[in-house]
Amino acid sequence: MFLSLIKGLEKNEAKEDIISVNIQRLLGDKTYEKRKKGAQEIAEVVKLLLLKEKEDKQMQVDYILNEDEPNGKKKYMNKSGKSSGLSQLSQVNQVLYEHDADIENIANKYQNKKVISIINFLKEKFVQSINPAERCGGLIALAFISITVDTQIKFYFSAILKLIVSCVSDPDSKVRYYVCESLYNLCKVSKSVVFYHIEDIFDCLFRIFSDSCPNVKSGGAFLDNLLKDLTCSYNNVFNIYKIIFILKERIGIENSNARQVILSWLLLFQNIKTVNLFEYFHFFISDLFFMLADQNRDIQRQANQCLDLYVDQIITSNYEQVRSFFKHIAFIFIEFCNHKNTIIKHKCLLWLYHFIQILNCLRSNDKQVVLLSLTVLSAMCSTVDNKFHFYEQVSNGLIALFRNDDQLLMHKGKIIVQHISRCLNNKKFFAYLSYSLISEEKISFVTKFIQVLSWVLLTSEETKYLRNALFLKKQYSLFSLILIAWLRNPISAISFLLWLQKYKLAYLICSYLSLLNLNSDFFHQLDNLIFLLESPIFSKQRIHLVYPQNYPFLIKSLMILSLMLPLN
Repeated sequence: MFLSLIKGLEKNEAKEDIISVNIQRLLGDKTYEKRKKGAQEIAEVVKLLLLKEKEDKQMQVDYILNEDEPNGKKKYMNKSGKSSGLSQLSQVNQVLYEHDADIENIANKYQNKKVISIINFLKEKFVQSINPAERCGGLIALAFISITVDTQIKFYFSAILKLIVSCVSDPDSKVRYYVCESLYNLCKVSKSVVFYHIEDIFDCLFRIFSDSCPNVKSGGAFLDNLLKDLTCSYNNVFNIYKIIFILKERIGIENSNARQVILSWLLLFQNIKTVNLFEYFHFFISDLFFMLADQNRDIQRQANQCLDLYVDQIITSNYEQVRSFFKHIAFIFIEFCNHKNTIIKHKCLLWLYHFIQILNCLRSNDKQVVLLSLTVLSAMCSTVDNKFHFYEQVSNGLIALFRNDDQLLMHKGKIIVQHISRCLNNKKFFAYLSYSLISEEKISFVTKFIQVLSWVLLTSEETKYLRNALFLKKQYSLFSLILIAWLRNPISAISFLLWLQKYKLAYLICSYLSLLNLNSDFFHQLDNLIFLLESPIFSKQRIHLVYPQNYPFLIKSLMILSLMLPLN
């Protein structure tokens, strides 16, 4: 029967003769078993057509291999027994097949014309029929054709997909169910080819999950799981970012089932190592917070789970990732902290709490842990130039941390302040620290902390811009604020003024040193000041010593300091 059908295809190209009347009757039957039988017979026809095409190609190859050259010699054969020209052609075809290069153009070249005729016939006679049973039969037949062509599906994928997708909004729920089934079989056979048409497939998937029929949604769940398996198997960055941007466009959908799909994909991406979460998460975080107020409890639970998993990864990530992340979400936090919904506000505060807790990591003996904690805090502040309360929060947290841990201040204080200065706006950072230290009641702590800050301010490369800026008149208010704080440690205030060439003011402070309670800590600081005066940092001040008539207060200040040194 099938051989006679093929012969009929060769003799007559009329559409009515492509598929026998008996098969058409089976495909249009109301019962599933008969429609399935009709689809199986069409699959057998397609299989025979492909086998015949393969045999015809082999005959052409044999003819080429046995054909004589004009000079009477056989064509040159390589070691494998194939002609060199044919071997080169095979290599080109192999490259095209392996890499799916320009797949649409290749499809047109390598399609079996008779198989395409069958697909077109199914489109006009069944898929576009007004009879729901015939539409179901057409979709079942397309599924069987997809399975039959197997590895050659790349040449027919686009044509079959268009027919299946055209029925996704069919008024009959049974037809919509068979859309799920056919699309599942098509994607299962196609594997990596799926990603060339992933936009159309996801569009269909979201429509399926928005369907009112439970059976259709159930079919969509199987398709969704298959797509996730394919994504994990073929997890190259290009494929994944295609899906990410599709989800980005769909995240605003209010349908609960569609939202569950998006959340499940976001949870999946966390388990794929090739995906950099921080390059795309800012697209979704705002909507994830809004989902916490969703009326559907499952949506709330999944959104909460998603946010928790992300924050766990964020607080253990490196500086560049965190910095990039906070550039996009800092303002979102500010917005949600004032949100009317208590669940959203609570989750936002919990996120901020995680970052505040990073201050405790500065106590770690592991230098890498300390630096990582600092980069997270720095990134938070560096991404919100106009939001001063972030600086205030970090400054107060840092003061509270050092106040309760002298060892941390003395052994790691300079490294910590230096690292934060590298990442933050130094003017804001030192301004907030100075302002907070002015009202600090623990004198011994303030003295030690200002000593650390002064050393970083005068010697660190990170604060070079700030040091030079303090010479400008427009920065007088910042100079005044720092000086008022520094006055609680006289030696630091004197070194600060000497560097800024405020010699008269430095002399006035030196004049009152004798009134202080001189202890070992004072002499240690004085020794450090002498060391600084001998370093390149104070080279200008040393040059000024050559002109005592121009800088009398510099001479007087240094005389007082020298006389304060112990005699032995």
